[in-house]
Amino acid sequence: MKCWRWTFVALVALSLFRVRFARPDLPRPANVSLAAAAVYVAFAAWTLYFGFRRATHLVVWLAVIAAAALAFYVFTVNRSPRATRPAPPPPR
Repeated sequence: MKCWRWTFVALVALSLFRVRFARPDLPRPANVSLAAAAVYVAFAAWTLYFGFRRATHLVVWLAVIAAAALAFYVFTVNRSPRATRPAPPPPR
C-alpha cells in the first residue's frame, strides 16, 4: 500500500508543472522546485512500476479508481457554473 501514497504525492508534485505552464496568473514556482518535483515524480513512477510488477491485480484497482475519478470529474465539470472573467475597464 505504500505505493499509493507515492502516487498521490507525485500528483501534487505534478501540479507544480500545471501551475507553471497553464496558469500565468499565479506566481511561478522556482526552477529548483520544478527540478525537485521532476525527480520525485520519476522515483514515484519507478516505485509504482515495481509495485505493479509484483502484484498485477493492482492494475485492475487502478483502472477502477481512474474510471471513478474520471466519472466524478465529468459530473462536477458539467454541474459547476463556468467561471467568467470580469470585463476589462473602459478606456479613458
